[in-house]
Amino acid sequence: MKVILMSDVENLGESGDVVSVKPGYARNMLIPMGLALRASKRNIAVAIEQKRVALAKMDREAQAMESLATKLGKV
Repeated sequence: MKVILMSDVENLGESGDVVSVKPGYARNMLIPMGLALRASKRNIAVAIEQKRVALAKMDREAQAMESLATKLGKV
């Protein structure tokens, strides 16, 4: 069964990854705990969009930190 990981799972993958797991593991652990969603076309599109937004946010934060470091370096 293919699932999309909603958060990092040790020994399985990172958030946003599409992984193949046994149906029982997905049905009994990953999905009820909110760690994964079934890999349908709609869910894959949502996961890709969330990953894109998260990467853009990380880039903005990195730029802000670099500019702050530059300003502090001048002081």
